[in-house]
Amino acid sequence: MLYYIHIPKTAGTSVIRIFENQIYGLRFKRINPKRDVHPKKFLKNAPDYIKGLSEKEVSKIHLIAGHLNYGIHKVIGNPFAYLVILRNPVDRVISEYFYMKQMGFFHQGIIEKEDLSMDDYLYHQDTYYLNNLQTRMISGTSYERGDKLQESDYQVALKNMHEMLAVGISEKLPETLALFYLKLNWSRVPIIEHVNKNPLRPDKKVLQKESIERIIEREHYDMRLYSEAEKIFQASLNNLGENIDKLARRIEDPSSFHKQYMKSFEMLMRIRRRFYNF
Repeated sequence: MLYYIHIPKTAGTSVIRIFENQIYGLRFKRINPKRDVHPKKFLKNAPDYIKGLSEKEVSKIHLIAGHLNYGIHKVIGNPFAYLVILRNPVDRVISEYFYMKQMGFFHQGIIEKEDLSMDDYLYHQDTYYLNNLQTRMISGTSYERGDKLQESDYQVALKNMHEMLAVGISEKLPETLALFYLKLNWSRVPIIEHVNKNPLRPDKKVLQKESIERIIEREHYDMRLYSEAEKIFQASLNNLGENIDKLARRIEDPSSFHKQYMKSFEMLMRIRRRFYNF
């Protein structure tokens, strides 16, 4: 079984659309919380969503994706493999804050009611638990341990990441998808359609230097983990040779014929999933 850890604001929704509509179709299962469910509660109960699947359902699924912590595989057992995409922690946190503030995500009410600035948001009692989220999810650390992570959590995350089938970088999404295509032997070359983007998010350049420094301070484990992810990612690309660049360009800028073909294929997949109510 393949598992994709969808870390919020890492281009994951775009990637999941590709998994669902271009590659796996009925062999794909997405598990995500509703907007009114607290993320802590969802992560705690996420294994129950998988436990509820019958053996017949599990046998038909190739990939499970969602805002899931590492370790979710223990519900089903071996064999298993993980995919993940990381993002520069500063950009990810900025995107997270403005997405919540402007696009109706879970903590929008708190941000609006208390008029939280970016700096306020970082250390607010109701949102601080989101610190070093990439390290937390990849390490599998539960919130019962508290909102602060430890060096041991980072080391577990680093070990887990090194053992994953593929590690991608959201800033290099075409290359990431090319890596997935080759690692997973996909039968179709995907095309990118960016979704879930916040058009109202300001450029990072308009933020105060002090705010950026506060993010870096809060996300110190994620900063280290992202740096290691970049090394893993680049080593994977190097091992795959020069063709990776050509494939990445084809994914980012497909021919009109291939784009039309994939759009038609996506429509067919949506109809099939609706028909089977999967």
